[in-house]
Amino acid sequence: MAKITKIEKLDPRVWGVTIHFIVIDSYEEKNINFADGSSHKTMDFLVADDSASILLNLWDESINSIKKGKTYEIDNARLTVFNNIMKLTSSRKSEIKEIEEKIIPKLDNNMSEKKFKPAKKAFFSKKKSSEY
Repeated sequence: MAKITKIEKLDPRVWGVTIHFIVIDSYEEKNINFADGSSHKTMDFLVADDSASILLNLWDESINSIKKGKTYEIDNARLTVFNNIMKLTSSRKSEIKEIEEKIIPKLDNNMSEKKFKPAKKAFFSKKKSSEY
């Protein structure tokens, strides 16, 4: 079984984390067009555990895999920083599954509201949280 990381312990340099969370809210779905001509859907969700909350960014078919008020595990998630805002996001290796766990969400510690600087390329590695 993967080590579960609390949201308040997330760091933008870490990839491959496993988080348990409850979905608090969802935001507007957006269509993104890439230079190669492809088009993708993306959507942010506010998710939380008993330590903090964070924005979770999902793409395409993953958007429909979670619902407000339900509890999930995401495995092999990664963190991104864009415009100094940290978000949890899925990767191609990520798996999301509904779980039976009661989570009392802590909403007064939103990790996405804290300002983060993107990691320097030399320091940005694919280390798992257990390697820190």
